Amino acid sequence: MGQPQKPLPPDATIYSTMIEQHHLIERLLGRLTQAVLHLTAPEDRAASRRLLLRLRKHLYAHIDLEDGLLFREFESQSGLLEEGPTATLRREHEVLRGRLDGLLAEWKTASVSALSRHLAAFGALYTDHCRREDVMYGICERLLSPEQSVQAKSLLQSRGSSAPTDSKRKPS
Repeated sequence: MGQPQKPLPPDATIYSTMIEQHHLIERLLGRLTQAVLHLTAPEDRAASRRLLLRLRKHLYAHIDLEDGLLFREFESQSGLLEEGPTATLRREHEVLRGRLDGLLAEWKTASVSALSRHLAAFGALYTDHCRREDVMYGICERLLSPEQSVQAKSLLQSRGSSAPTDSKRKPS
């Protein structure tokens, strides 16, 4: 935190950048899971809580871009609102936010085993959710007008596609 964000490569697509954000969130979740396994002192819990807050920040920014632009445009052009795939993804966003907020609320008092279980459940939900989202990105990107595409890339740039310390790509 506090470091400047990496600029998006000139040939970056919305699809590739959103997938990279998934990888970043997965790496943060993995680091957090490992940190929980080594909680022994109060300072360990404080450091791992900061990592949880970072994970939440990245996930919420990612969800905001999906819900606020990509999915909205898909729904506008397809007419699929309440019964469509993005409606399902939006409901899953609420579940993910609720789980993450619940985890944050319990962070100071929950046992290591309880935190580990919550993180494992969150990770399974998130991984399953990402599979569905990945399918939607290409469709959503194609539906954006040139102006919306510029807007989306600007939002991605302002939020950073990934932090410099998380630049390792996860193998596909």
